[in-house]
Parts: sequence; C-alpha cells; structure tokens
Amino acid sequence: MFKFEKFSKINKFSYLIILCVLILCVSILAPSFARFKNRNPLYDISVWDGTVANSYHSGSGTASDPYIISNGSELAYFSSMLKTNDYSDTYFTLSNDIVLNQGVFGYDLTTGVNYTAEGNTYYVEEYGNQLYDSIDRVNVAGTVNLFTALDGFKGIFNGDYHTIYGLYLTSSEENLALFTNLEGDIENLYVSNSMVYGGNLTGGVASNATNSSISNVIFSGNV
Repeated sequence: MFKFEKFSKINKFSYLIILCVLILCVSILAPSFARFKNRNPLYDISVWDGTVANSYHSGSGTASDPYIISNGSELAYFSSMLKTNDYSDTYFTLSNDIVLNQGVFGYDLTTGVNYTAEGNTYYVEEYGNQLYDSIDRVNVAGTVNLFTALDGFKGIFNGDYHTIYGLYLTSSEENLALFTNLEGDIENLYVSNSMVYGGNLTGGVASNATNSSISNVIFSGNV
C-alpha cells in the first residue's frame, strides 16, 4: 500500500508543488475549454438565409437586460437599425454561434475570392455575391450571403465567447470590417472563416475605431 510518509521531506515538498501546479492548471483550463467549444460553430446551427428579422430575440438594451442576438437574421436587423440609431450606451449580447455562410472562403492572387462548400470550389463574383463554377466566371452556380457592416456603433457588444462564422463583406468603395466607424466597446467575440474584400479602409473586426475598447476578440480569415 502506498504511504506518503515513506518519502523524504524534499520529495514530499516536490510532490506538493506538482499537485498545486496541476490544480492551478485545471482551474485555468476548464473555463478555457468551455470558451474554446463556443469557437467552433456546430453544423446543426441554422445557416443565415439572408433575411432580416423584425426585432431582436429579446431584451431592452440595458446592462441588466441587454438586447439578445441569437441568429443571422437578428444580426442583420442590428445592422439595419444602425442606419438610424447609434445605440449609445446600449448593451447587446450574443446568445449563440452565428453561421452567416457555412462554406470556407479563400483567396488567390490570380483567381480572386473562392468559396468551397460540400467538396466543390466556386469562384465569387468581384464585389458581388454570385458563385461561378469556373475561373472564367461565366456560369452562375449559386450565391453566398453578403453581410452589411455594423456602422457607427456606440454601445457595448458582448459576444459571450460565441463565434460569428462565415462573414463575407465586399465593396469597391466603402469602408469594410465587421464594425465600421466604431465608437463603442466590443468584447468576448470570435470571428472565424471571414472574407473582407475591397473597400477604401479595410479591417477585420473594425476598420476605423475611436474612443473604443476591443478586448478578448479573435479574428480569423482574409482581409
């Protein structure tokens, strides 16, 4: 039978140090794994169908009762509302991962923006959303969902460690990023498999930000 008493004082001290380190690692990694899980959108999440909702999922916009955004249509509603409301001192929270496009975006200096879905690679219309089945871009094979940037936001947006997946933004003239002309705070958000193409001032999460705070935000994709 194993007896701790048989070890020397030095060995006892060494094992206690190792035990303390292991406990510390578990306490740090457990929440990190939970957050990492949210960074990988599940394939049973409904892909945005391009529509715009008529309201947010719930909430009143206060710190204790933020507006809840649960899907792509509600995120598009948020974008549309920013045309007339900057939401100064208003709170928003994501309640789910959001999949705007389920395929994978890529870019090649010769062929431009491409999109791979269900094992097939398509070529995206320049500054548009049509898909073509060949590099010459003659035969239209479908479309991708083109999102409109969240412009002029002055509130507080908490991603709650959820992911916005498959963001596609393109324009030949406008500023481009998930948030443009940002004057608010963004936190705890992952933006994955993104394509931001064109624009005069281009960024991933924000193309132009003043008096803003961006924390715990990860962007992955092409700009």
